[in-house]
Amino acid sequence: AAKLMDRGLHVLEDTTMGQGTAVETYQDPRLTPVIGQQFSLITTDFDIFEAKLASANPNFAAAMVDVLKQAKVGRGDLVAVGMTGSYPGMNLAVLCACDAIGAIPVTVTAVGSTWWGANDPDLTWPDMERILNAQGVVHSRPVAASLGGSHDEAFGLSNVGQDLLRAAIARNGLVRIHEKELPASVARRMELYR
Repeated sequence: AAKLMDRGLHVLEDTTMGQGTAVETYQDPRLTPVIGQQFSLITTDFDIFEAKLASANPNFAAAMVDVLKQAKVGRGDLVAVGMTGSYPGMNLAVLCACDAIGAIPVTVTAVGSTWWGANDPDLTWPDMERILNAQGVVHSRPVAASLGGSHDEAFGLSNVGQDLLRAAIARNGLVRIHEKELPASVARRMELYR
C-alpha cells in the first residue's frame, strides 16, 4: 500500500507538472499536488500545514490497511469512503489501502479545501482521483460530490469560488449533492453509497 501511494504521488507529480494554477512548490516535488497552496478561490477554511504534510506520507496507506483489516474488509468488498479536498494525501492513502486489500472504494467527495489541500481550482481532489484511476494506480468508483466547506455548500465562499467547485464536479461527471440542511446532505450520501 505504501509503495502504491508513493507511485500515486509520482503519477500526480508527473501528470500535473505545468498544469493548474498552484503557486507553491515544496522541497519534495511529489508533495506539490497533494499539499497545494495556502489560499485560493476555493479555500474554505484554515488548517495546519504540518497536518497536510504528515497525511502525504505513504506510510499512512499501510496504516489504513490495518484499519480496514480490523473492520474485516476483504477482497471484493465495497467500501463507502467519504473524501475531502482538504486532505488529498489521506484520500490517496485510503484508496491505496483498499487496492492493496482488493476492496472496491465507492467515493463521495466534498470538493472544497482548507489551507494546503487540493485547493487548486484546476486540480481539485476529483481531478486527482480521475487521473489516478486513468493511470491504473487506484480503482475507485467516484459517484458524487458536494461543494464542501460550511454546511457542505461552501457558505462564505465567493460566487466565483462556488462556481469553480461546481465546474469541478461537472467536469468529473459526478452527481452533485445539493441539500438545504447538513443532515439531508449526509442522508443523500448514504443513499448514493447504497
